[in-house]
Amino acid sequence: MPIDWESFLGVKLFAWLGGFALFLGMAFFVKYSLDHNLISPLMRIAVGFLVGAGCIVGGLSIRRNELAMTIQTLCAAGVAILYADVYAARTLYDFLSPTTAFALMSFVTGTAFFCPCA
Repeated sequence: MPIDWESFLGVKLFAWLGGFALFLGMAFFVKYSLDHNLISPLMRIAVGFLVGAGCIVGGLSIRRNELAMTIQTLCAAGVAILYADVYAARTLYDFLSPTTAFALMSFVTGTAFFCPCA
């Protein structure tokens, strides 16, 4: 089966780059707030959770077949942000026990697996 370069370069590549940029923006936000002590650690985790959940809810609220790649990218970025958020809550701030962190990571994985994103 030949590769549809127009579809790949015109839609998929830029959607993936946009989702990755969203994830990196959130990661750099956390890093910048750590370096300059702008907000408390609990607020960092809360903002990360809200952005991650907001990406997933935003992706699920768009129900158009033409925007399937955008929906999938938003949901994937949301899942990546939630993973990073739980990881930071456990390893950087020790807010969560290992068992709770594992349960939350399992929940994020299960939600991503069964999520009806496009």
